[in-house]
Amino acid sequence: MSDLIETIESGIATLTFNRPERMNALSTSIMQGLLDGLPRLAGDPAVKVVVLTGAGRAFCAGGDVKSMAEGAGEQRSAAEATAHLRSRMEVSRILHELPKPTIAMINGAAAGAGLALALACDLRSPVLRQGW
Repeated sequence: MSDLIETIESGIATLTFNRPERMNALSTSIMQGLLDGLPRLAGDPAVKVVVLTGAGRAFCAGGDVKSMAEGAGEQRSAAEATAHLRSRMEVSRILHELPKPTIAMINGAAAGAGLALALACDLRSPVLRQGW
């Protein structure tokens, strides 16, 4: 199962963070999916708006700290570490500059980098659930 689910229906492209067991913490595959998918969706004439949301009870808890800690022993040069960090920050820039409206449908917690992604969208809307 993919960490990032893309659907397009009636001109609405929906990108769903799909790691509900980790409150949709940003994995490498989610970030790469956003880096690849957002520019492609921007150029697709059938897509009129891009929506970001999360599966389960959270929008996005931010970076996956557990996997970062597991990879802490990885040896990277300063240049490699800088390039990696800049590529992650690039997603917010792409969202902010996308020539189509972007909407963050916030269905729960939005923290750290997850909040940054929501704030980079043009509009933010809570997903109201029964009992809220």
